[in-house]
Amino acid sequence: KILVLIIVSRDDRPLLIQDLSTPGWRPDPPHLASFVAHQALDVIDELVWTNPSMYLKEVDVFDCLAVWAFVSTSHVRFLLVTRAATWTLPASAAGQSTPLPPPPSCDSVRAFLKEVHELYCKYLYNPL
Repeated sequence: KILVLIIVSRDDRPLLIQDLSTPGWRPDPPHLASFVAHQALDVIDELVWTNPSMYLKEVDVFDCLAVWAFVSTSHVRFLLVTRAATWTLPASAAGQSTPLPPPPSCDSVRAFLKEVHELYCKYLYNPL
């Protein structure tokens, strides 16, 4: 699985970049998830003005990666970079013994990003 969580401040500074992917073969270079997430920030900035929901769903797809977004009221962006649903295994890697897991569903990504947002809020409100 490809799962990279990125939290970006309102002034586009990364607050957290955490690779939650399972170990093993990946079709993307390690830095590509950060690049794709940074590229999606422009799309997110436009969607915030037209979408009343905090959860913006899948906002951008690049090659084998998809970016999901959740925006807080303070304009902190929570991004999850996953394997795109439309991506297929290239012929050069088709001989792998383990099949690729399916990409996460929209509901599971929403629940995950909502939980991360709640933990972020608890962290901010902690007086210690």
